[in-house]
Amino acid sequence: MPNPSPKPIDVEFDQGQQQVILKFNDGRETAEIALEAADVDDVLFRLAAKRPAMRDQVKIEWEPDSAAQPVDEPAWMIGDRLYNGKQLLAFQHPGFGWVSFLLERERAEAIASGLHHRSVA
Repeated sequence: MPNPSPKPIDVEFDQGQQQVILKFNDGRETAEIALEAADVDDVLFRLAAKRPAMRDQVKIEWEPDSAAQPVDEPAWMIGDRLYNGKQLLAFQHPGFGWVSFLLERERAEAIASGLHHRSVA
């Protein structure tokens, strides 16, 4: 008897945690694909490239109770040159790798000021 409400995609590790196993279940059968670290990075990158064009857009406002978990004390870097007049700011996410942002000077200053004022309060 088929599972009445299967997860369409399940994610597991292989025994040695060298690969991620994606299991696709349509309620009748399950297909699996094994991905090594470089494959996972590639899939994440390609999914992220498609995500902005989806009809169901990423929410503009931060939702504190969302599934997004904050990263405690991530590595970060500031680019040593401007990119089209913008400053590069990047954070290292343990699952997504380096996530980079280009910021206008005013935005970068507002972020720095906001962090400074919160740290002295």
